[in-house]
Amino acid sequence: MAVDRRVDRTRSALERSFNELFLAEGYEKVTPARIAEAAEVGRSTFYEHFAGREDLLEKRLSLVLLPLAETMCSDGVPPGLEPVLQHFWTERVIVRTLLAGRARVVTMRALTGLVEERLRAQQGKSTVPLRLLAAQIAGGQLSLLEEWLSGRHQCSIIDLAQIVAGSSRAIASA
Repeated sequence: MAVDRRVDRTRSALERSFNELFLAEGYEKVTPARIAEAAEVGRSTFYEHFAGREDLLEKRLSLVLLPLAETMCSDGVPPGLEPVLQHFWTERVIVRTLLAGRARVVTMRALTGLVEERLRAQQGKSTVPLRLLAAQIAGGQLSLLEEWLSGRHQCSIIDLAQIVAGSSRAIASA
């Protein structure tokens, strides 16, 4: 049992260090070596927990992106979507960094994977490549978020949640 707590503590320290470095310097400057150093562990310990910084970012994003993917499983706005959108708005400077550069690629991959899981559960076998359909839905969701967070297009969180959910379901059913 003590081993599990140590593993959890180490993993939490790595995640905290990643968050702090990411917030202070941006994704492009964060390296596994710097994350490990900030967490006061060896670089090999980092790799015992994560395949690399993209793996770490993807795992961290999966939790917060889940309500976007859940739009596939609900007739209305899924529970949790509005609070996540509120969080994105509050932290829009940080979230915009996730929608640029290499971080966007990781964000897109994480969201595409989550959407694909939900499509597969709903549709089973399909003649449409589900990964491609999931990528279209994820890309549309991220584009909506990017436009909204930039301030180029304004609407309420409730309206945005309805747009994201409705458009995602429409693409999935096309």
